[in-house]
Amino acid sequence: MVKVQQEHMLDFLAEVRQYSSEPDDAQRKKLSQQIFHNYIRVLAEREISLDKPVRDTLVSQLESAEPQLFSEAEAAVTEEVRRDVWPQFLKTKEFEELAGLAAQ
Repeated sequence: MVKVQQEHMLDFLAEVRQYSSEPDDAQRKKLSQQIFHNYIRVLAEREISLDKPVRDTLVSQLESAEPQLFSEAEAAVTEEVRRDVWPQFLKTKEFEELAGLAAQ
């Protein structure tokens, strides 16, 4: 379950970066709805953990589809990855294999 949640966070960050760099307002609005549906709404299939004030701000500003709409959520998830996910990953066999540290 933890690994799945970590993947959700990384996917969320990737989609938010795509959203933020989208120049077309209509496409950005479509992406904002997809991100909200997939990650932000309560009981979303790939729901990420966000503080209520952050979630409430997103809900109230969702229709604006401004390029920085998800910046507060992105910062919160990035900090969680830095603080919790990355240190856990450094202890995994996958990391050891990627880093060439696994016993041959």
